[in-house]
Amino acid sequence: MKKLPPLKSLQAFEAAARLSSFAKAADELNLTPSAISHQIRFLEERLGLILFHRVHKGVELTEIGEKYSAELITIFAALNKATDKILEDTKSNILTIHCVPSLAYQWLMPRLKKFNALNPEIDVRLQAAVEAVDLVTQDIDLAIRYGENKSDANVAYWPFPPEPLAVLCSPKIQKSKNPLLSPSDVTKQTIIHSEINILKWQHWNNLYPQFTLDLSRGPRFDRSFMSIKMAKDAEGIALESLLLAQNEIAANKLILPFGKYKTHTTFHYLQFMKKNENLPKIKKFRNWLEKELKESFDYFDQFPVNEKEF
Repeated sequence: MKKLPPLKSLQAFEAAARLSSFAKAADELNLTPSAISHQIRFLEERLGLILFHRVHKGVELTEIGEKYSAELITIFAALNKATDKILEDTKSNILTIHCVPSLAYQWLMPRLKKFNALNPEIDVRLQAAVEAVDLVTQDIDLAIRYGENKSDANVAYWPFPPEPLAVLCSPKIQKSKNPLLSPSDVTKQTIIHSEINILKWQHWNNLYPQFTLDLSRGPRFDRSFMSIKMAKDAEGIALESLLLAQNEIAANKLILPFGKYKTHTTFHYLQFMKKNENLPKIKKFRNWLEKELKESFDYFDQFPVNEKEF
């Protein structure tokens, strides 16, 4: 294989061709114009080709010089891009997480400062969207999904523990003329629907067939955080996961008039590429997430368990 010309001569030619000036190339490479001229002359001798016409007011690329410089400019641009990327990755160890919106907003975001404090070398990039991502083709480290697991053989699946549900209401409702003293009182309240939830008010009504809920009425939302906000504002009552409503419950902005209902359904789960399982940033987040979930579920232990289960 024929040896390539020295990199410094190629670099001098690429800069001079791109900038159309030996002087500008010299400034960019921190050399003298005569050094640039010397390197290009050496390259021409090495190749046996004339790359520049030396004219009275400067230099002009020859036809072969234009063709060669077009290739080299593309190559050097790619080298610069690769260098910038590796330096960026070295300076900032970014962990990209794609999460369904309600969990991201209600539970994950308020806790990320704890992860950041424990792992200052990792910068978290959080993306919130209901649409699923393809971990195989997209630049995503972790995905937290809701509902059915649709991963492939290359993607690991880590389910959250089954999340207890509860009828949630504002303390203001308990002080109103129609407090929730028994399940039958639900029929006197405005029902707030979370339309994409796995378990809905219809499932709750199945636990209490003696009561008839008018499921055709009530405001409807496609995100749980909106239902929780409306319940917190005493605009109705919601049926939601305690995990999503934990902060509002802890602040006494929502209460559980009938305690918590056990479920045996996996609502949320974590996904990541199996080949990346042992990457430090993946392992650190998984371990932290497991600990945070345990703390949340330990917090839920204080609430009485309803005898009925979903």
